[in-house]
Formats: sequence, C-alpha cells, structure tokens
Amino acid sequence: MSFVRTALAARAAELAVVLLGEPNRGMSSRRELRFGRHGSLAVVIAGPKVGLWRCHETGAGGDMLALIMRERGGGFGDAVEFAEEFIGHAPRSLLSKTAAPPSRPKIAQPSRDVLAWFDEAVPLAGTPAFHYLTSRGVAGLIALSLWRRPPSVLACVVAGHRH
Repeated sequence: MSFVRTALAARAAELAVVLLGEPNRGMSSRRELRFGRHGSLAVVIAGPKVGLWRCHETGAGGDMLALIMRERGGGFGDAVEFAEEFIGHAPRSLLSKTAAPPSRPKIAQPSRDVLAWFDEAVPLAGTPAFHYLTSRGVAGLIALSLWRRPPSVLACVVAGHRH
C-alpha cells in the first residue's frame, strides 16, 4: 500500500488535474496547485509534503487516496483500485491466485547464416582497413578487436547472393 501512496504522491500534479480539472494558474506555484475560482483547494506537488491536499473552505484534507475518495465517491477499496489503474498496476480484481506466473521471454537463437558469418570472419589487423582506421585516429586496440568478412563472402553479398 505504501508503494501506491508513494507513486500517487510522485504524480500528484497529474492526478489532481485528472480529478479536479485545470488549476487556477494565477494562484498556483511550483510547489502547489490551487483549484477553484479562489484557489481554495490546494494540492502540494513539490517539497516534503508532496501528495497532500487541503480544502481551505471546508478544512478537509489528506493524501491523494483521500482526494480520490472525495472526488470520485466510493470507499477506500474503490480509491485503491482507481489509484492502481492510474499508476499502471493491474487492479486486484484482475489478479487471481491460480494465474500462471509470467513466462520468461524467449531469447532468439542466431540463424545458421549469422553463425556462418561469424565463423568465416577474420581479424582486421594487418589489412588495409586496419591501416586506414588507425591513420584516422581509431585507437589501435579498438581496431584490433574488429573483424571483417573474407573477400569471397563479401563478393557474394555484393553480387546479391547469399553465402
């Protein structure tokens, strides 16, 4: 639950606009958004009290979950469900104890063509390409770590044939 409260506080400005509409720009500041014609509802959006609000007309106030309950109606559970959807968590109603754990993503295996390409690659050191790169300021160790395809393979690629 503390994660939900923390996440709501981090997005207090966005949530306040969703719930209350556009703030009173003339009465708002970098630390606080004010709502209403006289700016009587204040939402703290920066500083040590970020995520807290207060209605200066009624004296009501609290955290962002309390503001959700005030503006949307419903109970605490409804506010938590709305908050979880707002911050991007799956609502509890969608989670079940029998659900399978998420599967691990499959890592693509390199194709035979790619493996063959690497098998046929030769070191760049000692080639005209190596001398060109080092003359252009490419560090020697970087140039030494580069590989190139043999000319026979390059000729097939240029001609449009697959090796």
